[in-house]
Amino acid sequence: MDTQDLSNGFLILGSIAAVFLFILAILWILVPFAVFGIKPLLRSLIAEQRRNYEMLTAVSQQLHNASTTVVRERALVEDVDDRRIDPRVEPRYVDPPPRY
Repeated sequence: MDTQDLSNGFLILGSIAAVFLFILAILWILVPFAVFGIKPLLRSLIAEQRRNYEMLTAVSQQLHNASTTVVRERALVEDVDDRRIDPRVEPRYVDPPPRY
């Protein structure tokens, strides 16, 4: 292997590294401008998301108010057979059916 070939290899490798570092430096300089350019867009997206959340909350409350019924008191069911066997048996309460 000749020293000329070795120096040509290092020259090519150094040139590739220099081009890579130059591109990296340019990107490093441009990134803050890109970040600050995105900020107003993010603010508008956040504002839109808040408006959507408020509208969904209002719709949800309207639907909830429309579907809400007055909760009835629990119905008292006296089990006659149990009370005949033992009068100390507490009366049982029946829960209303679940709402879906």
